[in-house]
Amino acid sequence: KKKNDCSCISFELVVRKKVKRCNININNLEKRVINALRSNAFDELNKINFNSDENYIFTGTGGSFSPSVFSSIIINKLYGSNTYFLLPREICFRNNKNIDKVFLFSYSGTTNDLIYGTEEFLNVNKYIITKGEKKNIVLKTKVSKNNIISYKTPSNKGRERGFLSFEGAIAPASIFLKYYLEKINNNIDIEEFLKKSLFKWNTYFEKEFKKEEIKNMFKKGNNINIFTGDYTKSSSYDMESKFIESGIVNVLIHENLNNKNSIYLKSSKTSTYEKEIINYLKDGNNLLIESDYNDILCEYDLLIASQLLIYYVGKTLDIDVSKPSYSSNAMKLYFYKGNL
Repeated sequence: KKKNDCSCISFELVVRKKVKRCNININNLEKRVINALRSNAFDELNKINFNSDENYIFTGTGGSFSPSVFSSIIINKLYGSNTYFLLPREICFRNNKNIDKVFLFSYSGTTNDLIYGTEEFLNVNKYIITKGEKKNIVLKTKVSKNNIISYKTPSNKGRERGFLSFEGAIAPASIFLKYYLEKINNNIDIEEFLKKSLFKWNTYFEKEFKKEEIKNMFKKGNNINIFTGDYTKSSSYDMESKFIESGIVNVLIHENLNNKNSIYLKSSKTSTYEKEIINYLKDGNNLLIESDYNDILCEYDLLIASQLLIYYVGKTLDIDVSKPSYSSNAMKLYFYKGNL
C-alpha cells in the first residue's frame, strides 16, 4: 500500500466556524452585569467613607476608563467632592498632595499602567474596582484585600476575551449607579433598566445600520467626530477607546458641532441650540444617539449604547472588533510594563 493512499471511500472535511469574541462578549453582557450587581462589590463600596471635603482621583485605561469617568461623576454629584478622572500617565505629571483617595478601575486588577501611575500614593488610600482574584491582586499591588472591590462571584467566573472591554465598562458603572440610587432613595430596578436599555439600543442600531449613509461612516480609516455635552462624557470616552483600539476609524471628541460624519450624543432635553444642531445633522453622514433620560440615567444609558454601537459596526464590516490585527511592534507597546 502506498504511503499517501487514503483507505476511505469518501469523507467530509468540516471546518470549524470562527466565532467572533465581540459577539460572545455582547451575548453574555446582560448576565455578567446582573451577576456583578448581585456580588459583594456593592456592600464593599458602601463601606468607603466619602465626604465633601476630600479630593478623589478616578483612573483606568482602555475600556476601564469610561467607568472611572462615570463613577467620578456619581461621587461628585452625591457629595460635592472634588473628583478628577485621569489617565495613569496624567497622574504622574500633576501635584497630588491634596488627593485623599484614588480609585483604580481594572478588569484584571493588576494593570501595570495603573500600578506605576499611582505608585506615589499610600496603598491604604488606593481602592481597586475589578473582576480579578483578590489574592492575586494583593500579591502584585500590595493593596489590602479590604480595599479591593471585586465583582467576581462563583457563578460569574467567566472572563471576557479580546482587546475591547464590555463587562469591564458596564459592570463597575452599574455598581456605582446602584450605590447612587440607594443614596438618593430612588427605587428604580437597575436590572430591569439594564435589560430595557440593551433591548432599546440593539433595536435602534439594527435599524440604523441598514442605512447606507450610516454604513459609510465607518469605513476603515475614516475620521469620526463625537460631539458630547451634558451627561454624555462616559459614553464619548468609551466610544473613542473602542474605535481606536479596534483600529477601524480615527476619533475626535468635541463639545461643539462643526463637522459632518459625526456621532452626536444627547440627553432627552433639547435646547434651542440643539434643535439647530439636529437640523444640521440631517444633511450628511451623521448618527444621532439620543437617550430617553436626563442626568445620571442618561449617562448610564448612553454608556450601554456605546457597547451596542461598536458591536454593530463590527457586524456591518464583518470583523471581530475584539480581535484587531496589530503589528508586532504595536503589540510590544500594548504589553509594555515599564515606567510611565
